[in-house]
This record gives sequence, C-alpha cells and structure tokens, in this order.
Amino acid sequence: MKKKIVFIISSGRSGSTLLCKFLGMHSQCFPLSEPQRYDKFTQKNGYCSCTKEMIKCPFWESVRNMLVSDGYKDGRMITSQVPFHNRNNWMEKIGAYLALFLFSKGICNLIGKAFYQQLRNEAKLLEAVSLVSDKPILIDASKSLVRAIALSRLLKDEFDPYFIHLYRDPVSVIYSTLKKEVILKINSQVLYRNKMNLPSLSQATKDWCRGNKSNLTLYKIFGISPAYVCYEAFTRDPKNTFVGLGKAIGLEWEDNMLDLSQGGHHMISGNPSRINAKCINPPKDEWKNFTVDEQSFIRRETQAILSRLKERG
Repeated sequence: MKKKIVFIISSGRSGSTLLCKFLGMHSQCFPLSEPQRYDKFTQKNGYCSCTKEMIKCPFWESVRNMLVSDGYKDGRMITSQVPFHNRNNWMEKIGAYLALFLFSKGICNLIGKAFYQQLRNEAKLLEAVSLVSDKPILIDASKSLVRAIALSRLLKDEFDPYFIHLYRDPVSVIYSTLKKEVILKINSQVLYRNKMNLPSLSQATKDWCRGNKSNLTLYKIFGISPAYVCYEAFTRDPKNTFVGLGKAIGLEWEDNMLDLSQGGHHMISGNPSRINAKCINPPKDEWKNFTVDEQSFIRRETQAILSRLKERG
C-alpha cells in the first residue's frame, strides 16, 4: 500500500507548526514541520525538536547516511534556496503556473532546471525520512501550495497526498508578523532575537490577501479539495478538528494526542514556541494591542477572502 503525505498549506504565523505537532502525536504519523529548510538547518547547525543539533541528532544522522548512499555528498542538498518564480512579473508568474500545471498532469516538464533539481532533492529527502521513521504518514507543514503540488507529482508512486488549508484570524496573523522581538527557548536557554526588515501593516495585509487568494485559485485550477481548518476552532476543540481530518486521512482518534509533551519527534524549523508547546491552548489576544483604526483596516481589507475561507470550512 502507498504511504500518505499530508501537506499543511497556510500563511506564515497561522499555527501550522502546532497543527503539525498535534497530528504528529498520532502513532501512525511523523511530523516534519518544514523539511524544505533541511539545507539551512544542516549548514547552520540548527536544532531538531528533540533539542539536539541537527548534525548530532541520531534520527537525522540516519537520514544523512541514507542520502550519502544515494550519492549526496555529506548528505547535503539544496532544498530551499531556489525560488519558484519572480512574483513581481505577472508574465513570468503565468508562465510558471502553466509549467506547473503541465508538470502536475504529466504532460511535460517546463519547470526551471534549478527549481526542478531542488524539488527532486526534497522528494528524495521525504523518501529517506519515511524509511527511517517507518511511519505510514508524513506531516509536512512547509505551507507552500506550489511546492506541495509539484512534490505530489514526483512522489505519486510512493505517496497519496492530502491537503489541509489552515487559516487564522488575519488580525492575529498580521500582528504576529509585525512583532519586532522573537523569544527563542532552546535547552532551557532563553534567547531574544529582533526581526529585521519588517513589512508595513498595509503590505502585511496585502500579502495575507494575495497568498490566500492565490491558493484558493490554485485549488480550483488543479482540482484540489483541501480540508479547511480554522486555527481558532482547532485550538478550542482539537479532538473535533481531528475527527474531521481523520476521516479523510484514515485515522482514528487516540487519547494521548492532546499530550504534546511526548518526545520522539524530530521536527525542523517552524515556530520554536509551538515546537516546545506541551499542550494546545487558545491563542492570546495580543492583536488587541493594535489601535482600533488598525484593526478596522485589516478586517475591511481581508473580509472578502476570509468569508470565502469560512464558507469552505
């Protein structure tokens, strides 16, 4: 039987890491968070969610050894450095999506050589993780729908793909996006990091609308029917959210899933605070720090897209 891969599609700061970890608590699932960042985490000695550095983690060492046997020197590969297309040029964007459509249907491959090689690297990485973890279901929270569509084609002989579109109240997303300071907790150490080159509130709002609108359009073009999950509803009632997803994926509820303190997972990248989360709690209302005018602007600009998401959810 084929294995399964679940792609969580979302905007950044929408809770994909927490949902990935929650689903990964199921005995049949292996949560990866954002495997496309494998190259950066191995090159910069990033941390695995087991609290060990990637280069010292036994799980990822086994994955590297498998990649070495497949011809990848030192188990290294490019997985995140080549962009899909130039989003500022609408002609290139249309051409890129046409190439993706033809590729996904198996008609021909017009995808750029460098990006295609990166996709092949990511596919090989996911195959190695599947073998080492020995789990029938992988949870991939890399968020990119374009990437998920292309990988579904490359992995069609080994995996059946499932798509989850996770969305969150845009005011909360944009507030989180614009936070200047990030607190990281690693092995009892508390580190503070200031984010650089933050967008304006207006730009962050446009990015949220453009990203979700683009995904809704691509679902229609590619004939994809994802499961829509509202982050706020998920955090209020995780079991009810899982029951709906489990029917599509073929999983039954396990009572221990609510205990996120269980070890054994090896997620990379994603929101560190959510990776370290021990349980699922409703989100804090930090967005109330926005002024009334800022909140009104965001809700006005995002209302149409948010309504479409809610209708499908």
